[in-house]
Amino acid sequence: MPSVHDTAYPRLKSSFSDKELNAIFTPTAEEMALTHKIAQTTALRIGFLVLLKTYQRLGYFLPMHKVPRQVAEHLSLLYGVYYEAVEWQAYDASGSRYRHIAFIREHLGVRSFDDTARQILTESIRQSARLKEDPNDLINIAIEELIRQRYELPGFRTLLDEAQRTRAEVNRLIYGGVSVALGGDRCHLFDDLLETDPLTKRSLWHSLKVDPGAPTLTQLRHLVARLRWLKSVNLTPPHLFAGIPPAKVHHFALEARSLDAARMLELEPQKRYTLAAALVQHQFAQCLDDLAEMFIRRVRKAHRHAREDLTKAILSRQKQTDHIVDTFYQLLLAWRDGKTAKQRLATISGIFGDQTETLIEQCQAHNASSERSSLILLAKYFHNQRSLLLTILEEANLVAPGADKSLERAISFITKHKARRQGSLPARLSDEALDLAWVPDKWWRLVTGKEKRSTEVTEINRRWFELCVFTQVALDLKSGDLVIVGSDKFSDYRDQFVSDEEYRTSVTRYCEYLGISSQSVVFVAKLREWLAATAARVDAGFPENEQLRIENGEPALSRLVRQPEPEKLRMVTHLLSEQLAPVSILDVLADTEQWL
Repeated sequence: MPSVHDTAYPRLKSSFSDKELNAIFTPTAEEMALTHKIAQTTALRIGFLVLLKTYQRLGYFLPMHKVPRQVAEHLSLLYGVYYEAVEWQAYDASGSRYRHIAFIREHLGVRSFDDTARQILTESIRQSARLKEDPNDLINIAIEELIRQRYELPGFRTLLDEAQRTRAEVNRLIYGGVSVALGGDRCHLFDDLLETDPLTKRSLWHSLKVDPGAPTLTQLRHLVARLRWLKSVNLTPPHLFAGIPPAKVHHFALEARSLDAARMLELEPQKRYTLAAALVQHQFAQCLDDLAEMFIRRVRKAHRHAREDLTKAILSRQKQTDHIVDTFYQLLLAWRDGKTAKQRLATISGIFGDQTETLIEQCQAHNASSERSSLILLAKYFHNQRSLLLTILEEANLVAPGADKSLERAISFITKHKARRQGSLPARLSDEALDLAWVPDKWWRLVTGKEKRSTEVTEINRRWFELCVFTQVALDLKSGDLVIVGSDKFSDYRDQFVSDEEYRTSVTRYCEYLGISSQSVVFVAKLREWLAATAARVDAGFPENEQLRIENGEPALSRLVRQPEPEKLRMVTHLLSEQLAPVSILDVLADTEQWL
Protein backbone atom coordinates (compact mmCIF):
# COMPACT_ATOMS: atom_id res chain seq x y z
CA MET A 1 0.00 0.00 0.00
CA PRO A 2 1.36 3.46 -0.84
CA SER A 3 2.65 5.50 2.09
CA VAL A 4 2.79 9.24 2.54
CA HIS A 5 6.56 9.09 2.02
CA ASP A 6 6.06 7.81 -1.54
CA THR A 7 4.00 10.81 -2.61
CA ALA A 8 4.27 14.59 -2.80
CA TYR A 9 1.90 14.97 0.17
CA PRO A 10 3.46 17.79 2.22
CA ARG A 11 4.81 16.88 5.64
CA LEU A 12 7.23 18.36 8.15
CA LYS A 13 10.63 16.87 8.81
CA SER A 14 11.44 15.68 12.29
CA SER A 15 14.31 18.16 12.59
CA PHE A 16 15.37 21.42 10.95
CA SER A 17 18.59 23.36 10.84
CA ASP A 18 18.68 26.90 12.21
CA LYS A 19 18.95 28.18 8.65
CA GLU A 20 15.80 26.28 7.63
CA LEU A 21 13.88 27.48 10.68
CA ASN A 22 14.72 31.09 9.93
CA ALA A 23 13.97 30.78 6.21
CA ILE A 24 10.72 28.81 6.49
CA PHE A 25 9.10 29.54 9.84
CA THR A 26 10.20 33.04 10.85
CA PRO A 27 7.21 35.37 10.30
CA THR A 28 7.55 38.58 8.34
CA ALA A 29 6.86 42.00 9.81
CA GLU A 30 3.49 42.01 8.05
CA GLU A 31 2.60 38.63 9.54
CA MET A 32 3.63 39.79 13.01
CA ALA A 33 1.40 42.86 12.67
CA LEU A 34 -1.46 40.62 11.51
CA THR A 35 -0.93 38.34 14.51
CA HIS A 36 -1.13 41.22 16.97
CA LYS A 37 -4.30 42.40 15.27
CA ILE A 38 -6.04 39.03 15.47
CA ALA A 39 -4.89 37.68 18.85
CA GLN A 40 -4.78 39.64 22.08
CA THR A 41 -2.79 37.33 24.37
CA THR A 42 0.68 35.88 23.98
CA ALA A 43 -0.56 32.28 24.05
CA LEU A 44 -3.10 32.95 21.30
CA ARG A 45 -0.51 34.81 19.21
CA ILE A 46 1.88 31.88 19.46
CA GLY A 47 -0.90 29.46 18.47
CA PHE A 48 -1.93 31.67 15.55
CA LEU A 49 1.65 31.89 14.26
CA VAL A 50 2.12 28.12 14.50
CA LEU A 51 -1.07 27.55 12.50
CA LEU A 52 -0.14 30.18 9.90
CA LYS A 53 3.45 29.11 9.29
CA THR A 54 2.73 25.37 9.24
CA TYR A 55 -0.19 25.87 6.86
CA GLN A 56 2.00 27.91 4.52
CA ARG A 57 4.40 24.98 4.48
CA LEU A 58 1.88 22.13 4.28
CA GLY A 59 -1.37 23.36 2.78
CA TYR A 60 -3.39 21.91 5.67
CA PHE A 61 -3.72 22.55 9.40
CA LEU A 62 -1.97 20.39 11.99
CA PRO A 63 -3.06 19.88 15.60
CA MET A 64 -0.45 21.27 17.95
CA HIS A 65 0.72 17.90 19.25
CA LYS A 66 1.76 16.93 15.69
CA VAL A 67 3.83 20.06 15.11
CA PRO A 68 7.54 19.29 15.65
CA ARG A 69 8.68 20.77 18.94
CA GLN A 70 11.57 22.50 17.20
CA VAL A 71 9.15 24.49 15.00
CA ALA A 72 6.72 25.36 17.80
CA GLU A 73 9.53 26.43 20.12
CA HIS A 74 11.14 28.55 17.42
CA LEU A 75 7.90 30.56 17.17
CA SER A 76 7.18 30.67 20.92
CA LEU A 77 10.66 32.01 21.64
CA LEU A 78 9.82 35.04 19.50
CA TYR A 79 7.76 36.07 22.54
CA GLY A 80 10.33 34.84 25.05
CA VAL A 81 8.19 31.84 26.01
CA TYR A 82 9.66 28.35 26.29
CA TYR A 83 7.87 25.35 24.77
CA GLU A 84 6.88 23.85 28.14
CA ALA A 85 5.23 27.09 29.24
CA VAL A 86 2.66 27.02 26.43
CA GLU A 87 -0.63 25.15 26.94
CA TRP A 88 -0.79 23.57 23.48
CA GLN A 89 -3.65 21.18 24.22
CA ALA A 90 -5.76 24.00 25.61
CA TYR A 91 -5.29 25.97 22.41
CA ASP A 92 -6.34 22.98 20.29
CA ALA A 93 -9.55 22.62 22.31
CA SER A 94 -10.38 26.33 22.30
CA GLY A 95 -12.73 28.13 19.96
CA SER A 96 -9.93 30.56 19.14
CA ARG A 97 -8.21 27.88 17.06
CA TYR A 98 -11.23 27.55 14.75
CA ARG A 99 -11.57 31.33 14.44
CA HIS A 100 -7.87 31.57 13.60
CA ILE A 101 -8.21 28.84 10.96
CA ALA A 102 -11.11 30.69 9.32
CA PHE A 103 -9.13 33.93 9.31
CA ILE A 104 -6.01 32.25 7.84
CA ARG A 105 -8.11 30.77 5.03
CA GLU A 106 -9.55 34.18 4.26
CA HIS A 107 -6.14 35.87 4.49
CA LEU A 108 -4.44 33.36 2.16
CA GLY A 109 -7.40 33.08 -0.21
CA VAL A 110 -7.94 29.34 0.26
CA ARG A 111 -11.07 27.31 0.90
CA SER A 112 -11.72 24.39 3.20
CA PHE A 113 -12.01 20.90 1.77
CA ASP A 114 -15.76 20.74 1.09
CA ASP A 115 -18.07 18.81 -1.25
CA THR A 116 -16.94 20.89 -4.23
CA ALA A 117 -13.32 20.08 -3.43
CA ARG A 118 -14.19 16.40 -3.19
CA GLN A 119 -15.76 16.53 -6.66
CA ILE A 120 -12.60 18.20 -7.97
CA LEU A 121 -10.53 15.50 -6.26
CA THR A 122 -12.61 12.69 -7.76
CA GLU A 123 -12.62 14.17 -11.26
CA SER A 124 -8.88 14.87 -11.30
CA ILE A 125 -8.15 11.30 -10.20
CA ARG A 126 -10.62 9.91 -12.74
CA GLN A 127 -8.97 11.83 -15.57
CA SER A 128 -5.47 10.77 -14.54
CA ALA A 129 -6.52 7.16 -13.84
CA ARG A 130 -7.26 6.80 -17.56
CA LEU A 131 -3.57 7.49 -18.20
CA LYS A 132 -1.77 6.23 -15.11
CA GLU A 133 -1.99 3.24 -12.81
CA ASP A 134 0.29 4.01 -9.87
CA PRO A 135 -1.75 5.36 -6.89
CA ASN A 136 1.19 7.60 -5.98
CA ASP A 137 0.89 9.36 -9.33
CA LEU A 138 -2.86 9.76 -8.91
CA ILE A 139 -2.43 11.26 -5.45
CA ASN A 140 0.26 13.66 -6.65
CA ILE A 141 -1.93 14.88 -9.51
CA ALA A 142 -4.87 15.36 -7.13
CA ILE A 143 -2.68 17.36 -4.72
CA GLU A 144 -1.50 19.57 -7.56
CA GLU A 145 -5.06 20.23 -8.74
CA LEU A 146 -6.38 21.05 -5.27
CA ILE A 147 -3.52 23.48 -4.68
CA ARG A 148 -4.08 25.05 -8.09
CA GLN A 149 -7.73 25.66 -7.26
CA ARG A 150 -6.81 27.05 -3.82
CA TYR A 151 -8.29 24.31 -1.66
CA GLU A 152 -7.02 23.06 1.66
CA LEU A 153 -5.58 19.55 1.39
CA PRO A 154 -7.51 16.74 3.11
CA GLY A 155 -5.86 13.99 5.13
CA PHE A 156 -3.62 11.58 3.27
CA ARG A 157 -5.99 8.70 3.94
CA THR A 158 -8.78 10.58 2.15
CA LEU A 159 -6.58 11.00 -0.91
CA LEU A 160 -5.48 7.35 -0.84
CA ASP A 161 -9.00 5.96 -0.48
CA GLU A 162 -10.30 8.17 -3.29
CA ALA A 163 -7.38 7.21 -5.56
CA GLN A 164 -7.94 3.49 -5.01
CA ARG A 165 -11.72 3.72 -5.36
CA THR A 166 -11.69 5.85 -8.52
CA ARG A 167 -8.89 3.85 -10.12
CA ALA A 168 -10.84 0.64 -9.54
CA GLU A 169 -13.92 2.26 -11.09
CA VAL A 170 -11.98 3.39 -14.18
CA ASN A 171 -10.29 0.01 -14.53
CA ARG A 172 -13.62 -1.83 -14.36
CA LEU A 173 -14.80 0.17 -17.35
CA ILE A 174 -11.59 -0.75 -19.19
CA TYR A 175 -11.95 -4.42 -18.28
CA GLY A 176 -15.51 -4.45 -19.59
CA GLY A 177 -14.59 -2.78 -22.87
CA VAL A 178 -11.65 -5.10 -23.52
CA SER A 179 -13.72 -8.19 -22.71
CA VAL A 180 -16.41 -7.14 -25.17
CA ALA A 181 -13.78 -6.46 -27.85
CA LEU A 182 -12.23 -9.89 -27.28
CA GLY A 183 -15.48 -11.77 -27.77
CA GLY A 184 -16.55 -15.07 -26.29
CA ASP A 185 -14.35 -17.32 -28.42
CA ARG A 186 -11.12 -15.58 -27.51
CA CYS A 187 -12.11 -15.50 -23.85
CA HIS A 188 -12.50 -19.29 -23.96
CA LEU A 189 -9.02 -19.54 -25.51
CA PHE A 190 -7.62 -17.55 -22.60
CA ASP A 191 -9.31 -19.98 -20.22
CA ASP A 192 -7.61 -22.83 -22.10
CA LEU A 193 -4.23 -21.13 -21.57
CA LEU A 194 -4.78 -21.33 -17.83
CA GLU A 195 -5.62 -25.04 -17.75
CA THR A 196 -2.90 -27.24 -16.26
CA ASP A 197 -1.77 -30.30 -18.22
CA PRO A 198 -2.26 -33.39 -15.99
CA LEU A 199 0.95 -34.99 -17.31
CA THR A 200 3.43 -32.10 -17.29
CA LYS A 201 1.75 -30.23 -14.42
CA ARG A 202 2.33 -27.09 -16.45
CA SER A 203 0.01 -24.75 -18.31
CA LEU A 204 0.48 -22.81 -21.52
CA TRP A 205 0.30 -19.72 -19.31
CA HIS A 206 3.64 -20.72 -17.81
CA SER A 207 5.17 -21.17 -21.27
CA LEU A 208 3.85 -17.79 -22.32
CA LYS A 209 5.77 -16.05 -19.53
CA VAL A 210 9.14 -17.69 -20.26
CA ASP A 211 11.79 -15.16 -21.30
CA PRO A 212 14.11 -15.78 -24.27
CA GLY A 213 17.58 -17.06 -23.51
CA ALA A 214 20.95 -16.04 -24.88
CA PRO A 215 20.94 -14.69 -28.47
CA THR A 216 22.21 -17.90 -30.10
CA LEU A 217 21.23 -19.24 -33.50
CA THR A 218 19.17 -21.96 -31.82
CA GLN A 219 17.40 -19.42 -29.62
CA LEU A 220 16.70 -17.33 -32.70
CA ARG A 221 14.88 -20.30 -34.22
CA HIS A 222 12.90 -20.73 -30.99
CA LEU A 223 11.88 -17.07 -31.12
CA VAL A 224 10.64 -17.46 -34.69
CA ALA A 225 8.62 -20.51 -33.64
CA ARG A 226 7.25 -18.58 -30.65
CA LEU A 227 6.24 -15.68 -32.89
CA ARG A 228 4.42 -18.05 -35.24
CA TRP A 229 2.59 -19.64 -32.31
CA LEU A 230 1.48 -16.25 -30.96
CA LYS A 231 0.24 -15.35 -34.43
CA SER A 232 -1.61 -18.63 -34.82
CA VAL A 233 -3.57 -18.39 -31.57
CA ASN A 234 -4.66 -14.85 -32.55
CA LEU A 235 -5.61 -13.88 -29.02
CA THR A 236 -5.30 -10.12 -29.40
CA PRO A 237 -7.15 -8.52 -32.33
CA PRO A 238 -5.73 -5.31 -33.80
CA HIS A 239 -6.46 -2.12 -31.88
CA LEU A 240 -7.68 -4.10 -28.86
CA PHE A 241 -6.19 -1.52 -26.50
CA ALA A 242 -6.84 1.50 -28.72
CA GLY A 243 -7.45 4.56 -26.60
CA ILE A 244 -5.75 3.02 -23.55
CA PRO A 245 -2.33 4.56 -22.81
CA PRO A 246 0.62 2.18 -23.37
CA ALA A 247 1.85 2.76 -19.81
CA LYS A 248 -1.42 1.43 -18.42
CA VAL A 249 -1.42 -1.60 -20.72
CA HIS A 250 2.18 -2.26 -19.70
CA HIS A 251 1.13 -2.20 -16.03
CA PHE A 252 -1.64 -4.71 -16.78
CA ALA A 253 0.94 -6.97 -18.44
CA LEU A 254 3.31 -6.73 -15.47
CA GLU A 255 0.48 -7.59 -13.08
CA ALA A 256 -0.48 -10.60 -15.20
CA ARG A 257 3.16 -11.69 -15.38
CA SER A 258 3.37 -11.75 -11.58
CA LEU A 259 0.43 -14.17 -11.29
CA ASP A 260 0.47 -17.90 -11.90
CA ALA A 261 -2.41 -19.75 -13.54
CA ALA A 262 -4.15 -20.54 -10.24
CA ARG A 263 -4.16 -16.93 -9.09
CA MET A 264 -5.32 -15.74 -12.51
CA LEU A 265 -8.32 -18.04 -12.25
CA GLU A 266 -9.24 -16.41 -8.93
CA LEU A 267 -9.65 -13.01 -10.59
CA GLU A 268 -12.95 -11.58 -11.76
CA PRO A 269 -13.41 -12.80 -15.39
CA GLN A 270 -13.32 -9.42 -17.14
CA LYS A 271 -10.16 -8.42 -15.28
CA ARG A 272 -8.62 -11.83 -15.96
CA TYR A 273 -9.19 -11.57 -19.70
CA THR A 274 -7.87 -8.00 -19.83
CA LEU A 275 -4.68 -8.83 -17.93
CA ALA A 276 -4.14 -11.96 -20.01
CA ALA A 277 -4.65 -10.06 -23.27
CA ALA A 278 -2.23 -7.37 -22.11
CA LEU A 279 0.41 -9.99 -21.34
CA VAL A 280 -0.08 -11.75 -24.68
CA GLN A 281 0.29 -8.44 -26.52
CA HIS A 282 3.34 -7.58 -24.41
CA GLN A 283 4.96 -10.96 -25.08
CA PHE A 284 4.20 -10.63 -28.80
CA ALA A 285 5.85 -7.20 -28.85
CA GLN A 286 8.75 -8.51 -26.76
CA CYS A 287 9.22 -11.39 -29.19
CA LEU A 288 9.39 -8.96 -32.11
CA ASP A 289 11.81 -6.75 -30.18
CA ASP A 290 14.07 -9.70 -29.40
CA LEU A 291 14.04 -10.88 -33.01
CA ALA A 292 14.89 -7.38 -34.25
CA GLU A 293 17.69 -7.02 -31.69
CA MET A 294 19.17 -10.38 -32.64
CA PHE A 295 18.83 -9.56 -36.34
CA ILE A 296 20.71 -6.28 -35.85
CA ARG A 297 23.41 -7.93 -33.73
CA ARG A 298 24.04 -10.66 -36.28
CA VAL A 299 24.28 -8.22 -39.17
CA ARG A 300 26.66 -6.01 -37.19
CA LYS A 301 28.71 -9.01 -36.13
CA ALA A 302 29.05 -10.18 -39.74
CA HIS A 303 30.24 -6.73 -40.83
CA ARG A 304 32.70 -6.57 -37.93
CA HIS A 305 34.18 -9.96 -38.84
CA ALA A 306 34.44 -8.90 -42.48
CA ARG A 307 36.31 -5.72 -41.52
CA GLU A 308 38.64 -7.74 -39.29
CA ASP A 309 39.31 -10.15 -42.17
CA LEU A 310 40.03 -7.19 -44.43
CA THR A 311 42.53 -5.75 -41.95
CA LYS A 312 44.29 -9.10 -41.68
CA ALA A 313 44.37 -9.43 -45.47
CA ILE A 314 45.85 -5.95 -45.88
CA LEU A 315 48.57 -6.68 -43.33
CA SER A 316 49.36 -10.03 -44.94
CA ARG A 317 49.76 -8.35 -48.36
CA GLN A 318 51.96 -5.53 -47.14
CA LYS A 319 55.07 -6.96 -48.83
CA GLN A 320 53.18 -7.33 -52.10
CA THR A 321 52.00 -3.73 -51.85
CA ASP A 322 55.55 -2.54 -51.26
CA HIS A 323 56.69 -4.53 -54.30
CA ILE A 324 53.97 -2.98 -56.49
CA VAL A 325 54.92 0.54 -55.38
CA ASP A 326 58.62 -0.16 -55.95
CA THR A 327 57.91 -1.49 -59.46
CA PHE A 328 55.84 1.58 -60.27
CA TYR A 329 58.67 3.80 -58.97
CA GLN A 330 61.13 2.09 -61.31
CA LEU A 331 58.74 2.60 -64.22
CA LEU A 332 58.57 6.32 -63.46
CA LEU A 333 62.36 6.57 -63.38
CA ALA A 334 62.63 4.67 -66.68
CA TRP A 335 60.13 7.02 -68.29
CA ARG A 336 61.91 10.11 -66.98
CA ASP A 337 65.48 9.06 -67.78
CA GLY A 338 64.83 7.47 -71.18
CA LYS A 339 66.04 9.60 -74.09
CA THR A 340 63.87 8.03 -76.74
CA ALA A 341 60.70 6.01 -76.83
CA LYS A 342 62.71 2.93 -77.82
CA GLN A 343 64.99 3.26 -74.78
CA ARG A 344 62.03 3.77 -72.46
CA LEU A 345 60.25 0.70 -73.82
CA ALA A 346 63.34 -1.44 -73.47
CA THR A 347 63.91 -0.35 -69.87
CA ILE A 348 60.25 -0.92 -68.96
CA SER A 349 60.34 -4.39 -70.55
CA GLY A 350 63.39 -5.20 -68.46
CA ILE A 351 61.61 -4.09 -65.30
CA PHE A 352 58.59 -6.28 -65.99
CA GLY A 353 60.53 -9.31 -67.14
CA ASP A 354 58.54 -12.47 -66.55
CA GLN A 355 56.59 -11.08 -63.58
CA THR A 356 53.80 -9.39 -65.55
CA GLU A 357 51.11 -11.92 -64.59
CA THR A 358 52.28 -11.92 -60.99
CA LEU A 359 52.03 -8.13 -60.83
CA ILE A 360 48.54 -8.22 -62.35
CA GLU A 361 47.38 -10.69 -59.70
CA GLN A 362 48.93 -8.60 -56.95
CA CYS A 363 47.21 -5.48 -58.28
CA GLN A 364 43.87 -7.27 -58.35
CA ALA A 365 44.38 -8.40 -54.76
CA HIS A 366 45.28 -4.86 -53.78
CA ASN A 367 42.17 -3.49 -55.48
CA ALA A 368 40.16 -5.84 -53.31
CA SER A 369 41.42 -3.81 -50.35
CA SER A 370 39.12 -0.93 -51.26
CA GLU A 371 36.07 0.21 -49.28
CA ARG A 372 33.78 -2.42 -50.76
CA SER A 373 36.23 -5.25 -50.25
CA SER A 374 34.98 -5.82 -46.71
CA LEU A 375 31.53 -6.30 -48.28
CA ILE A 376 32.96 -9.02 -50.51
CA LEU A 377 34.07 -10.86 -47.39
CA LEU A 378 30.55 -10.78 -45.91
CA ALA A 379 29.06 -13.71 -47.79
CA LYS A 380 30.61 -16.50 -45.73
CA TYR A 381 29.20 -15.05 -42.50
CA PHE A 382 25.61 -15.10 -43.82
CA HIS A 383 25.72 -18.52 -45.44
CA ASN A 384 24.50 -20.51 -42.41
CA GLN A 385 21.89 -17.98 -41.29
CA ARG A 386 20.48 -16.75 -44.60
CA SER A 387 17.31 -18.81 -44.36
CA LEU A 388 16.63 -17.73 -40.77
CA LEU A 389 17.18 -14.02 -41.48
CA LEU A 390 14.84 -14.21 -44.45
CA THR A 391 12.25 -15.92 -42.25
CA ILE A 392 12.50 -13.08 -39.72
CA LEU A 393 11.90 -10.52 -42.46
CA GLU A 394 8.96 -12.59 -43.65
CA GLU A 395 7.35 -13.01 -40.21
CA ALA A 396 7.92 -9.48 -38.92
CA ASN A 397 5.63 -6.88 -40.44
CA LEU A 398 8.24 -4.31 -41.48
CA VAL A 399 6.85 -0.95 -42.57
CA ALA A 400 8.52 2.25 -43.74
CA PRO A 401 6.52 5.06 -42.07
CA GLY A 402 7.54 7.63 -44.68
CA ALA A 403 6.48 8.03 -48.28
CA ASP A 404 9.44 6.04 -49.66
CA LYS A 405 8.41 2.37 -49.76
CA SER A 406 11.32 1.12 -51.89
CA LEU A 407 12.97 -0.83 -49.06
CA GLU A 408 9.61 -2.42 -48.18
CA ARG A 409 9.31 -3.65 -51.76
CA ALA A 410 12.91 -4.89 -51.68
CA ILE A 411 12.09 -6.95 -48.57
CA SER A 412 9.05 -8.41 -50.33
CA PHE A 413 11.25 -9.20 -53.33
CA ILE A 414 13.89 -11.21 -51.45
CA THR A 415 11.34 -13.07 -49.30
CA LYS A 416 9.35 -13.94 -52.42
CA HIS A 417 12.48 -15.38 -54.05
CA LYS A 418 14.01 -16.93 -50.92
CA ALA A 419 13.82 -20.43 -52.46
CA ARG A 420 15.70 -19.34 -55.58
CA ARG A 421 19.36 -20.29 -55.85
CA GLN A 422 20.24 -18.64 -59.15
CA GLY A 423 23.09 -16.18 -59.12
CA SER A 424 21.01 -13.42 -60.74
CA LEU A 425 17.36 -12.41 -60.75
CA PRO A 426 15.33 -10.07 -62.97
CA ALA A 427 15.07 -6.65 -61.35
CA ARG A 428 11.28 -6.68 -61.36
CA LEU A 429 8.65 -7.07 -58.65
CA SER A 430 5.40 -8.32 -60.20
CA ASP A 431 5.02 -6.15 -63.31
CA GLU A 432 7.00 -3.18 -62.00
CA ALA A 433 10.71 -2.48 -62.18
CA LEU A 434 12.39 -2.87 -58.81
CA ASP A 435 13.27 0.53 -57.32
CA LEU A 436 16.99 0.44 -56.48
CA ALA A 437 17.45 4.12 -55.67
CA TRP A 438 17.94 3.28 -51.98
CA VAL A 439 20.96 1.01 -52.66
CA PRO A 440 24.12 2.73 -51.27
CA ASP A 441 26.92 3.56 -53.71
CA LYS A 442 29.36 1.09 -52.15
CA TRP A 443 26.89 -1.74 -52.85
CA TRP A 444 25.89 -0.63 -56.34
CA ARG A 445 28.46 -2.52 -58.43
CA LEU A 446 28.12 -5.67 -56.33
CA VAL A 447 24.31 -5.68 -56.61
CA THR A 448 23.89 -4.58 -60.23
CA GLY A 449 27.22 -5.34 -61.89
CA LYS A 450 27.15 -1.78 -63.27
CA GLU A 451 29.68 0.97 -62.62
CA LYS A 452 27.31 3.90 -63.17
CA ARG A 453 23.96 4.40 -61.50
CA SER A 454 22.55 5.95 -64.66
CA THR A 455 22.83 2.64 -66.52
CA GLU A 456 19.60 0.65 -66.87
CA VAL A 457 19.52 -2.38 -64.58
CA THR A 458 17.67 -5.46 -65.80
CA GLU A 459 19.24 -8.06 -63.50
CA ILE A 460 20.59 -8.04 -59.98
CA ASN A 461 22.92 -10.37 -58.12
CA ARG A 462 20.67 -12.29 -55.75
CA ARG A 463 23.26 -12.93 -53.04
CA TRP A 464 24.62 -9.38 -52.86
CA PHE A 465 21.14 -7.89 -53.02
CA GLU A 466 20.05 -9.99 -50.04
CA LEU A 467 23.10 -8.93 -48.03
CA CYS A 468 22.48 -5.31 -48.98
CA VAL A 469 18.85 -5.55 -47.81
CA PHE A 470 19.90 -7.23 -44.53
CA THR A 471 22.38 -4.42 -43.88
CA GLN A 472 19.95 -1.62 -44.72
CA VAL A 473 17.16 -3.16 -42.63
CA ALA A 474 19.46 -3.27 -39.60
CA LEU A 475 20.46 0.37 -40.11
CA ASP A 476 16.89 1.60 -40.65
CA LEU A 477 15.54 -0.27 -37.63
CA LYS A 478 18.09 1.51 -35.45
CA SER A 479 17.33 4.92 -36.96
CA GLY A 480 13.53 4.56 -36.91
CA ASP A 481 13.22 4.73 -40.71
CA LEU A 482 11.80 1.21 -40.59
CA VAL A 483 9.32 0.05 -37.95
CA ILE A 484 7.80 -3.27 -36.92
CA VAL A 485 4.03 -3.35 -36.50
CA GLY A 486 3.15 -4.78 -33.08
CA SER A 487 6.62 -4.19 -31.68
CA ASP A 488 7.40 -2.00 -28.70
CA LYS A 489 11.01 -0.86 -29.04
CA PHE A 490 10.85 -0.73 -32.83
CA SER A 491 7.35 0.68 -33.17
CA ASP A 492 6.54 3.95 -34.90
CA TYR A 493 7.23 6.74 -32.41
CA ARG A 494 4.80 8.96 -34.33
CA ASP A 495 1.91 6.91 -32.93
CA GLN A 496 2.65 8.41 -29.51
CA PHE A 497 2.21 11.98 -30.69
CA VAL A 498 -0.64 13.95 -29.16
CA SER A 499 -3.72 13.95 -31.37
CA ASP A 500 -5.18 17.21 -32.67
CA GLU A 501 -8.27 16.71 -30.53
CA GLU A 502 -6.25 16.13 -27.36
CA TYR A 503 -4.08 19.13 -28.18
CA ARG A 504 -7.08 21.43 -28.56
CA THR A 505 -8.63 20.30 -25.27
CA SER A 506 -5.39 20.43 -23.26
CA VAL A 507 -3.32 23.29 -24.65
CA THR A 508 -4.98 26.08 -22.63
CA ARG A 509 -4.61 24.34 -19.29
CA TYR A 510 -1.09 23.20 -20.12
CA CYS A 511 -0.02 26.74 -20.99
CA GLU A 512 -1.59 28.05 -17.79
CA TYR A 513 0.40 25.49 -15.83
CA LEU A 514 3.65 26.61 -17.50
CA GLY A 515 2.78 30.27 -17.21
CA ILE A 516 2.87 30.93 -20.96
CA SER A 517 0.27 32.19 -23.41
CA SER A 518 -1.69 29.76 -25.56
CA GLN A 519 -2.13 32.48 -28.21
CA SER A 520 0.52 32.02 -30.88
CA VAL A 521 1.00 35.75 -31.52
CA VAL A 522 1.48 36.54 -27.83
CA PHE A 523 3.69 33.48 -27.32
CA VAL A 524 6.03 34.42 -30.19
CA ALA A 525 6.14 38.05 -29.02
CA LYS A 526 7.16 36.91 -25.52
CA LEU A 527 9.86 34.66 -26.96
CA ARG A 528 11.27 37.53 -29.01
CA GLU A 529 11.16 39.79 -25.97
CA TRP A 530 12.97 37.17 -23.89
CA LEU A 531 15.56 36.65 -26.63
CA ALA A 532 16.19 40.39 -26.98
CA ALA A 533 16.54 40.81 -23.20
CA THR A 534 18.93 37.86 -22.97
CA ALA A 535 21.00 39.16 -25.89
CA ALA A 536 21.18 42.63 -24.33
CA ARG A 537 22.26 41.15 -20.99
CA VAL A 538 24.97 39.05 -22.66
CA ASP A 539 26.19 42.03 -24.69
CA ALA A 540 26.33 44.23 -21.60
CA GLY A 541 28.42 41.66 -19.73
CA PHE A 542 30.79 40.91 -22.61
CA PRO A 543 33.48 43.54 -21.79
CA GLU A 544 33.95 42.01 -18.33
CA ASN A 545 33.66 38.38 -19.45
CA GLU A 546 37.20 37.00 -19.47
CA GLN A 547 36.13 33.57 -20.72
CA LEU A 548 34.31 34.70 -23.88
CA ARG A 549 35.97 36.08 -27.00
CA ILE A 550 35.06 36.65 -30.64
CA GLU A 551 37.08 34.76 -33.27
CA ASN A 552 36.34 35.12 -36.98
CA GLY A 553 33.00 36.68 -36.13
CA GLU A 554 31.90 33.80 -33.90
CA PRO A 555 31.85 33.50 -30.09
CA ALA A 556 34.39 31.16 -28.52
CA LEU A 557 34.77 30.10 -24.89
CA SER A 558 38.18 29.84 -23.29
CA ARG A 559 39.09 26.75 -21.33
CA LEU A 560 38.72 27.30 -17.61
CA VAL A 561 42.03 27.57 -15.79
CA ARG A 562 42.23 25.17 -12.90
CA GLN A 563 42.43 26.93 -9.57
CA PRO A 564 45.56 26.15 -7.57
CA GLU A 565 45.10 23.73 -4.71
CA PRO A 566 45.02 25.46 -1.28
CA GLU A 567 48.33 25.20 0.48
CA LYS A 568 47.17 23.12 3.44
CA LEU A 569 44.37 21.14 1.78
CA ARG A 570 46.21 17.82 1.91
CA MET A 571 47.07 18.31 5.56
CA VAL A 572 43.42 19.06 6.41
CA THR A 573 42.28 16.02 4.42
CA HIS A 574 44.77 13.83 6.25
CA LEU A 575 43.69 15.13 9.67
CA LEU A 576 40.00 14.59 8.82
CA SER A 577 40.65 11.02 7.70
CA GLU A 578 42.36 10.33 11.02
CA GLN A 579 39.52 11.81 13.09
CA LEU A 580 36.48 10.54 11.14
CA ALA A 581 35.57 6.89 11.51
CA PRO A 582 34.50 4.99 8.35
CA VAL A 583 30.71 4.85 7.96
CA SER A 584 28.77 2.20 6.04
CA ILE A 585 26.67 3.49 3.15
CA LEU A 586 23.71 1.56 4.62
CA ASP A 587 24.06 3.49 7.88
CA VAL A 588 24.12 6.76 5.95
CA LEU A 589 20.95 5.80 4.07
CA ALA A 590 19.23 4.75 7.30
CA ASP A 591 20.10 8.05 8.99
CA THR A 592 18.93 10.00 5.94
CA GLU A 593 15.61 8.16 5.93
CA GLN A 594 15.16 8.99 9.61
CA TRP A 595 15.88 12.69 8.98
CA LEU A 596 13.37 12.77 6.14
